Amino acid sequence: MNVPDRTEHALAAVGIALCALTARVGSSTRRLCPGIDSAVYDAVGVDPWGARLLGVEVTSLTLSWYDGCNWRTNSLAPLVLGCCCLLAAALVYRRTD
Repeated sequence: MNVPDRTEHALAAVGIALCALTARVGSSTRRLCPGIDSAVYDAVGVDPWGARLLGVEVTSLTLSWYDGCNWRTNSLAPLVLGCCCLLAAALVYRRTD
């Protein structure tokens, strides 16, 4: 494994981690949800039947959405950085191929 291979793998791993981090970076109202009795909500904190997108603010890189119980605002900055890392990994792969 040479240096470009390691660089490509490292960029891809960082990109995937940053994209996944998007779901965790943000805030919510954090109120109790006694009316939701769902295994999915207990596991991931989102009611798939009640979730909806409220808006995307491109200038501030934020996403507002409702998880079925709480209103949430997430930063899209990790997603943008993660996509840039994945694009860079693809460019390194194409250049060494």
